[in-house]
Parts: sequence; C-alpha cells; structure tokens
Amino acid sequence: MFSLNGPVRWANLRRNEVKSKIPKNTVTSAMKAGKGNLGFYVDDGDNRQQRASTLLRDVEYLIEAHFIPRGSDEPLEKHSEMFRRRAEKGQAFATPYLGTREFPADFELISDSIPVSPLAERPEGNRTLGWMLHDIDFQNGMQPRFFHAELKRGVVEVPPWEDLS
Repeated sequence: MFSLNGPVRWANLRRNEVKSKIPKNTVTSAMKAGKGNLGFYVDDGDNRQQRASTLLRDVEYLIEAHFIPRGSDEPLEKHSEMFRRRAEKGQAFATPYLGTREFPADFELISDSIPVSPLAERPEGNRTLGWMLHDIDFQNGMQPRFFHAELKRGVVEVPPWEDLS
C-alpha cells in the first residue's frame, strides 16, 4: 500500500538506454583467449533508445510483510527476530527500490499503528489514478502486469500478485 503526503503530483522522466548487450559467447571467448573485443559503442547503428515514465511524486509506501516457512526446521521466531533487528537499523540484504534501481528506498520499521494519510479527510484523497504497473512477469516472457489504482482516504492498496489476472 502507499499513501500520498500531499496533493496528487506527477513527474515525467526520460532516460537513455541501449537496446542490445554484448553477447555471452563473445565474453566467454574473450575470457578463454585472454583477449578480445568487448567494446560497446552506443552511437553505432540504431542502438540507442529513450524510455519515458510517468511517476507519482511525494509518495510514502507502507510495506506489510509476513514469513512463509519453506522446508526449514528453524523456528519462525528466529527469522522474525533477525528481520526485526535489521529493519530497526534500516538494514537490508539488498537495497530495496521502488520500481527501478534509480529509485532506492529508505525505510524504517513501524511497530505501532499504521499512520493515517494527511489526505484521509480531504476530497482529493479519493480518486481514480488509472492503470499502474504492478510488476513484470519474468516467468511468462516479461509480460507487464497492471492494476487499477484507486486512492481511498489518501491510500492506494496494491493487490497481491496472485490476485492479478
């Protein structure tokens, strides 16, 4: 779930990317031979592309998490305590990010009740935001999966992956 801490504000972002990458076989051959051409020239041919995104600004995310034990004999409490200690210090196994690595997320553990959005009692706290990207389905040919986002009392509930069709 996420909430807005002010009026709904959007930002447009354009970034330059490359279409191709150096083939794995070329890298493997160069490693075996101890030499090779691994140069990559962005300006050669039609290798450059721009990607545009429309983003929400001034958003606060609330992440609710739970553990699912998978074949371990170790007590669930052990893993829960390890998670709590790390989260209290703002530590993570890998840096969390929001959508892409260009948007790293700072986080803090909230043990109390869930904070109320400043927009909860305001008219602009209830509106449709349209279709939003949920995630990419890498198991099925990198298909994007979207959900219909609605702001209710300043909060958008993001559905679980299993609920998307």
